[in-house]
Amino acid sequence: MDPNTNLQDDGHDDLPDLPGDDAFAAADLGPPLGDDDALAKMGSRTPIWGWAVLLVLILGVGGVGVVWWQQNEAYNARWMAYQDAQENASDREDFLQRIRGMLPDTKYEDVKIRILQKMAEYEDAESVPVIIDQLDSEVPTVVTAAARALAAIGSPEADPAKPRLLAVLPNAPTGARAAVVWALAVLGESAAADAIIEEFSSGRLQGQPGFDPRVISDVLGPERLSSNDLLNHEETSVRTLTAAALAETGSPDVIDPLSRMTDFELGREEPDENVLRSIASGLGRAGDPRAGGPLFRILENQPRMRTAVLESLRKTVGAPGIAALLAGAEDIEIRRELVAMIGDSHDPRAADTLAEYVSDEDEEIKQSAAFGLAELGDARAVPALIELAEGLDLTVAREALSKLQRLGAENAADGLVAMLENEERYLARRANILRALGTTGATHVGAVIERRLDGDDVASAAAALADLDYDPAYDRLLRMIPRGDTDFSQPSVANEVPFMNRTAAVRALGRYGRPDAAEALMEIIEDPLDDRRLRQDAGLALGAIATPEVLAQVLEKLRDPELDEVAKRYYVGTLWQNPSQDVAADLMELVASADTPPDVKRAASLAVGYAADPSLDQRVAQMLANEGTQREAAFMIVLGGSAENARALLEALAGNPELQQVLLFSIRDDESNAFNLITGGNFESGEVWRRLRVAHILNRGEGDNRHGYVWNHLIQRLKSGWDGHDGMTPRQIRERIWNALRGDDAELRTLAAQVLASMDERGLLMAARDQGGPGSDEARNKLRELNNPEAAQ
Repeated sequence: MDPNTNLQDDGHDDLPDLPGDDAFAAADLGPPLGDDDALAKMGSRTPIWGWAVLLVLILGVGGVGVVWWQQNEAYNARWMAYQDAQENASDREDFLQRIRGMLPDTKYEDVKIRILQKMAEYEDAESVPVIIDQLDSEVPTVVTAAARALAAIGSPEADPAKPRLLAVLPNAPTGARAAVVWALAVLGESAAADAIIEEFSSGRLQGQPGFDPRVISDVLGPERLSSNDLLNHEETSVRTLTAAALAETGSPDVIDPLSRMTDFELGREEPDENVLRSIASGLGRAGDPRAGGPLFRILENQPRMRTAVLESLRKTVGAPGIAALLAGAEDIEIRRELVAMIGDSHDPRAADTLAEYVSDEDEEIKQSAAFGLAELGDARAVPALIELAEGLDLTVAREALSKLQRLGAENAADGLVAMLENEERYLARRANILRALGTTGATHVGAVIERRLDGDDVASAAAALADLDYDPAYDRLLRMIPRGDTDFSQPSVANEVPFMNRTAAVRALGRYGRPDAAEALMEIIEDPLDDRRLRQDAGLALGAIATPEVLAQVLEKLRDPELDEVAKRYYVGTLWQNPSQDVAADLMELVASADTPPDVKRAASLAVGYAADPSLDQRVAQMLANEGTQREAAFMIVLGGSAENARALLEALAGNPELQQVLLFSIRDDESNAFNLITGGNFESGEVWRRLRVAHILNRGEGDNRHGYVWNHLIQRLKSGWDGHDGMTPRQIRERIWNALRGDDAELRTLAAQVLASMDERGLLMAARDQGGPGSDEARNKLRELNNPEAAQ
């Protein structure tokens, strides 16, 4: 049997107990006889006809006994065919084919129900004809199970059941009626609208498996849900779900009924917060300015609910809906909250709204709008960001400069240069100003930045020149890195300034990403008279610019017995920063060799992992099974392994506490940055998605064997980005994940939705949900999980 089909049940504990049988009760013999009566009875003889009657009775009882025994044996054996299907089916389809044949023949209620439950679980469309026949059963529980199975299979596969469901509905047993109605609702049968409303109003529909207000809204539409009987129903649960169903419609048609419902609810002696929250969600999702009236009536009449209503909006209403509410807001605190929500949404549809508020007279609103617009990559934020960067609040100013650095807008250059030249006023912000200038792409600021190489801000200036890819400064930086005749091997105060200048130049050369600096960096790495800190930085910079040809040279040096071990240790950082599948196989040999030093093995395994070469998956699996290379294999799998190897790693971790500790501490070691690389190349090669799949498998785990730190660390890296050569900003990362969510790959869409949820990017999930098309269902399902974590579990 295919182990992935999970056909075996855990037992039959959920089946009904065997019923009591009168055959085992003590016989009623009547009152006892007295002595005289007994003697008289003993003295009498039985006539012939009495013997005949006795014989008939014995034969009758014997016949009944045989029938009873046969029935009892059949009852006790009722599960044998089902169990045989479980144990002997070759795969899921074979199992389903077998139970399809059993369903019409078995007369036992519990067996029928179990079969129908399995058909529902596997959403088996081929079972629909035999399920339909069970709707005529006289047993309510069987009818219920059949209807629920049809609902689970859904439309269009179960659509042929609609005529029989409608025929059964008028005389459906009380216990089965709700299930029949729910099946008709799921199948979109509008002819059952009256029954759907009746069951919905009674509260019985809400208890059906998989109940979803959207089904109700789809089959009934806003008009049928807008009756005052539902809007002002006495049962709180019905009112709540009516509001939720209307909210699912997400169209301007719900404004009027939800507005009436608001007035009904606020008119009650004790308005219900859940009802009002559902109303607020529906009003916001409608994206219509008319929603402002009823929403503000809630806020005005229930001030203690403001936080709850606004939080509900944040969780359920997309940026355009919030913008519609903002248009009617007058209270300054509410306006601030709504602008901040729009900015935090990262939804490009809100760009025009944010642009309207970047010049608002309220400083808090201006800041939220400018920061939010910058996160969308919109250059209209620049004037406000420059103004905030010039402000008195140093914390806000530095954050504004950070936003400008990530924005990379050319129209920010002149304002930043003006700030840089105001030495006295902006002294504490110079480093931030320089870094922001480096991303503007304005070549005319290169000379301005280059002059700062002679001052205290050499590190920021050098990095900015690299970000600008300013060619005139490149040769100057190359000339800065040789040590000349000075011995730097022992740090000293006299050498500190030259050391800092050289360090800034070496790091900047790595950011430039030009491989022609490789030879100069190798000289530093192999120079025993240079500072060990600079030699390590040179190894990392070499890794950032390494081509496959450079990596091949590094491998030869690592194999060279003449090269001292100290230099080899500094070459280690070169291996993983710019991964290449071209040398991954050679690196595998380095990992497999018993002669390779542990730190070189570790770096090589990181490089193989980042290379994410599917052709090496089988070799990695073999290494995982080998105790001598298991640790390195774990690193490879976590960084870019296959799903199959991820499951094998999960199994290996379960019985190996030492491996668990090594993996945990290595991933959490942010000082080395070994597990933090997020570059454009990582996305292009598919490494990021392989890494995410592995992390998700380890996070989900099996029972208590879960390793969520892998997933959580990676999510934090995606939220923070990577500040290095080819590094990705948070905005660029969000754009890549958004594109995956909206793409053609269904598996990737599901993973992207999970990633955005873990990054708390509700705004983007709501944008995908509201726009429809690829990714909308995945986004909607993930939002439901986020808003209903207990139901998701």
